Amino acid sequence: MIILGLLLQVLICTILLINEVFFKKCKNFATVFFLALYFLLFILEPLLLQLVFGGAKSIVRDMPLMFEDEMIYHALNVYGILILSTFSILSFVKFGNPPINKSVNISKVSVNSLGGLLIIGYFIFLYSTGMSLEELFVSSRFSWFNESSAFIVGIAISHYFFSLTPVYLFSYLSVKKSFFVHIIFITSIALVVVYGVVSQDRKWLFYLISGAIAYLYKKSGNKLVLKGKYFAIGGGLFFILLISQFLRNYLARFISGQVSTGFFEELVDWFSFLIEFGDISYFYRASAETIRQTFNEGIIEPLGVIRRNVLFFLPVGWSGGLKPEDLSAVFSDIVRGGDSVRRGNMPPGFFGLFVMSFGVSATAVIVCLIPFLVRKLDALFLSLRGGFSLVFLSSYLSFLLLLFRGDDSSAFYFLIFGVIVLSVVKYMTNVIGFVLRRQPTISR
Repeated sequence: MIILGLLLQVLICTILLINEVFFKKCKNFATVFFLALYFLLFILEPLLLQLVFGGAKSIVRDMPLMFEDEMIYHALNVYGILILSTFSILSFVKFGNPPINKSVNISKVSVNSLGGLLIIGYFIFLYSTGMSLEELFVSSRFSWFNESSAFIVGIAISHYFFSLTPVYLFSYLSVKKSFFVHIIFITSIALVVVYGVVSQDRKWLFYLISGAIAYLYKKSGNKLVLKGKYFAIGGGLFFILLISQFLRNYLARFISGQVSTGFFEELVDWFSFLIEFGDISYFYRASAETIRQTFNEGIIEPLGVIRRNVLFFLPVGWSGGLKPEDLSAVFSDIVRGGDSVRRGNMPPGFFGLFVMSFGVSATAVIVCLIPFLVRKLDALFLSLRGGFSLVFLSSYLSFLLLLFRGDDSSAFYFLIFGVIVLSVVKYMTNVIGFVLRRQPTISR
């Protein structure tokens, strides 16, 4: 029955994707990528786990036990079937003709300002680690937590600056370039890549992919035409992302002289581990673990996902208990995600976000609302009116990945930060332009 539920999802999601990709040419940007990522992370990966390994294993540290309660799998299948069925119904409903905007209204000054903020973010990160660039290149991930001089808040702030990468890339590609615009772009993106390498954080690559695909969508007239070169580039990037977890581990051991076998031998062994325990399986296993914890202990954080995001502007300590702590941190404590270096950050997964906030049964109703919200985003991206739509469109893929992992704080807070920054940048650009135009000319 578990595999049957997954196969039913394969059928429904495949039909939906064929309709959206081949017949509608990816016009509904939000729907297409929601379904594509959902298919990979919550249908294909779980199906492989069932067929090859007999099920999924817990994410609890040092306790990788198989989920034996079949109700966990059935609950996840029910959620998926409900979401896909709702998408199927909505595919026959016409929501009218939303206004379509194919152009982007952003100045070169605004684009350069965004690039400058990425550069500032890099130096905030470097300063806050309390380590030199050379030390960061040879150290292990999160090693700065061991540094007494590290400024952890500063590192968190730098992540907000780096989250502007997709907005910057989209904006840069959308304006006419000058020599100075190119210089700022090369410098800022190079520093983002350096940050990604030394921090061993792969979000920078998701940011670049997100901004580039959003630009191609608008450049092609609100559609994506499938081409061989896109498949080649996309396939290459996906392969890099797939083995990046292996590379991160292998390179760390190689630098410290702990490698005893060949690269390709380890790579072959790693793929089996990747499917069962790797990052790509985490999305599904984390949601399953949240359901298991809720079955055993009850709702973890009642209405947590609502209270957390509605009160985003209010620090947790000032809310009088109304705003819960970061749900990723709360869940991480439950699954013993911390270690001697850091408290840990193991989000509850996409479905886990709702389960830990509303319980297992109520989540079945909540997930039916998701397709309606996604369809609203389709209309928003077509119209592309205002800073919010520009930021959301360019950041949509990275937003989805963070949300599917259950990291709602990063998903929504980065989005809010991007909207605020873009609004401030545009406002300051307009003010400076107005002042310069008002300057009196000197007659001779």
